[in-house]
Amino acid sequence: MVKCIDCGFLAVRDLRSRQLVEMEQGYRIKGESPQVIDFSPHFNIYDAPRCFVRAYDLREEIKKDTRRCSSQEKILPVINSDRDCKLFTEWQQGFTAKEHREMLDRKEWRDWQENQRKSDRRWRIIELVVLGVIAVIVAGGFTILGAFIERGSLFP
Repeated sequence: MVKCIDCGFLAVRDLRSRQLVEMEQGYRIKGESPQVIDFSPHFNIYDAPRCFVRAYDLREEIKKDTRRCSSQEKILPVINSDRDCKLFTEWQQGFTAKEHREMLDRKEWRDWQENQRKSDRRWRIIELVVLGVIAVIVAGGFTILGAFIERGSLFP
């Protein structure tokens, strides 16, 4: 089981740029929305957090919490709940959800290339074995043909 709090795909929407950005450590731990220089909220609770790969609808889970409490008290249980998520990827601070996705894509690409190399090596070995067998058969055929020619007749 994994938790969204530890996932690199946990993101929030920046209200100014409309980009999905990394959910910072303070937000992950305390549920506090980061403040910008003019002390206005950088993020809006009703627009965050989000699962970048849409494995879970975190906003809907937060909205289902009908308690009269702060947004922090609604966010933390949702992002701390245990989940069986096949798309989980370890969070690396400083990387956006998009960059985490790109890291996974590169890893999958490298794995695919390695599998292709292994497959190509197997086929080359099979080709060499088949060519070797063919060479032995042809050499044997020519040896037999040479023996018949040396005897002076192909048919006794």
